[in-house]
Amino acid sequence: IAMDGRTLAHNPMLQHQVADMWIALDGLAAALDMLATEWCDDCVDHGPLWELKLFAAKHRTSVIVRSVVDTAMEVVGGSAIRSDHELSRLLRDSRAAAYHPASDALAHEAIGKAVLDIDPEGPRW
Repeated sequence: IAMDGRTLAHNPMLQHQVADMWIALDGLAAALDMLATEWCDDCVDHGPLWELKLFAAKHRTSVIVRSVVDTAMEVVGGSAIRSDHELSRLLRDSRAAAYHPASDALAHEAIGKAVLDIDPEGPRW
């Protein structure tokens, strides 16, 4: 895209993508900071909801990080796929997060059962 000699940073679409990444990460950081404060500093007693809160935080983090890395790959372009590029490592790591406990499926099942007041020890289906 011709930018009259200016860098791509002046492209409004690129600015929008960078803003989206910042907004997503800022919201995620705030949510994780609040959760950590409740756990470590304030010793909030969420009882059995702690497991669900941690599952939800892990899932939310995984989804947002994958999205941000995907957008960063678009912004940087094809060079980001090279094995020596930091974004290439982040792409692999962001995908791997989905496989760490609790998986997305397990997190949704546990949270859904809790919200619907279904016995988690009962039959799965």
